[in-house]
Amino acid sequence: MNDSFNIFEYPKGCIEAPAGCGKTQLIVDSIEKNNNQNTALILTHTNAGVAALKQRFRKKGIPHLKVKITTIDSFLIRLVRTFPQRSALPKDYFLNKDIDYTYIRKLALSLLGKEFINTLISNTYSYIFVDEYQDCSELQHHCVVKLSSSIPTYVFGDPLQSIFNFRNSKVVSWETVLKDFPPIHKLMTPWRWINSGTKPLGDWLLSIRKDLINHKKPDLYTAPRNYVRFIPREYKNFNLDYLYNTKDSYLIIGPSYNEKLRLLIAKRNPRVTPVEPVELKALIDLVANFDIQGDSTESLKSILKIASETMTNTNIRELEKRINSIENKRNRNPPNRLEVLCMRFKEQPNFHLMKLILEEFKNTTGIRVIRPTTYLCLIRAIQRSEDNQCSLYDSAILEREKLRHQEKYIPPVAIGSTLLLKGLEADVSVVTNYNDLDLNNLYVALTRGSKRIIIYT
Repeated sequence: MNDSFNIFEYPKGCIEAPAGCGKTQLIVDSIEKNNNQNTALILTHTNAGVAALKQRFRKKGIPHLKVKITTIDSFLIRLVRTFPQRSALPKDYFLNKDIDYTYIRKLALSLLGKEFINTLISNTYSYIFVDEYQDCSELQHHCVVKLSSSIPTYVFGDPLQSIFNFRNSKVVSWETVLKDFPPIHKLMTPWRWINSGTKPLGDWLLSIRKDLINHKKPDLYTAPRNYVRFIPREYKNFNLDYLYNTKDSYLIIGPSYNEKLRLLIAKRNPRVTPVEPVELKALIDLVANFDIQGDSTESLKSILKIASETMTNTNIRELEKRINSIENKRNRNPPNRLEVLCMRFKEQPNFHLMKLILEEFKNTTGIRVIRPTTYLCLIRAIQRSEDNQCSLYDSAILEREKLRHQEKYIPPVAIGSTLLLKGLEADVSVVTNYNDLDLNNLYVALTRGSKRIIIYT
């Protein structure tokens, strides 16, 4: 079937699109060609997906005022925050440690469909595109259906790429999606691989869909060996030497259930940067009980733990020995700047010194920030606490929420779970946990690379 068609001939509908078959390009081209003066609203599920879409629009030179790109939940949060009384949003709700997204979706659903909201939506946006629709919860789907009563709405998805699990809500069935958004078109040309000169790889990835749909793992012996490399050993026991002496970008898929293992791989390989979840649980856990007015020795220990959790080669034990030696006047060598800052903090603990200690760690030769998003959010939270005399925990929550709405930087060599890397593409996809992946996660993992796939099995 020819992929050239005018989506705006339909009032609403669904475009089914296997990975790499031109779905994002179709969205970009449709918005570029449409002359409607209002902004187009594009919704997706992850910040990584938002970053990838924004990058594509920048590359095409489309003005940012012509399109608003955000996650579905961020859009719904903004909606209930704009109308807190009408949505019955409790005061200071977002100061809580964890956001109950099911609760937010219910509040938003109560607003959507109201006449004043319909007017607001239709006056603000020309149409709505919802990407990665196979990952919508039933509640999110109901919200989008309500939105579609205001303006033309088009959903894009692929049931084989459904990998979200919601704690308190089911993923909407594809049958329901097609009932509420009738099928318009199915994209089946592997443009990602054609554009990279690796069409045989793209053809193979399309061909294995039949097995996956029938709940069978694909036959790896049919993979084109020029583009697919197999490594029959435990990836966690050695360094990823093929990352060096190359300009290729990599997405490394690690186990979703073991963040520590993904961090270990990043620590062993300087080019690798972890992609972190928007909840930044590691950050919140690190600062949950931090008290700048408590015992200064314990506060310093917490700071050193934060450094060791966010950076490599911090050598905390040796530093603690040195501080003890300096305190007891047993040191032969004079204290360096980091040791001086730690000593000053113990004498007069404050957020300014805390920030200086962490920055001194970061600037020390041989030390590398391994969790850049957590570190950035932490430094901003410390500055907020210093400026406003509030707890570090409260500041971290506020900075996390601000960061949630900002564009996410994707490093050239990134490691994460399929969920964190979904919607992204790179030159090479590295599937480290082939034997652990279910069929949908496997398909998502295999289709991230446009030039090559490396599989550990």
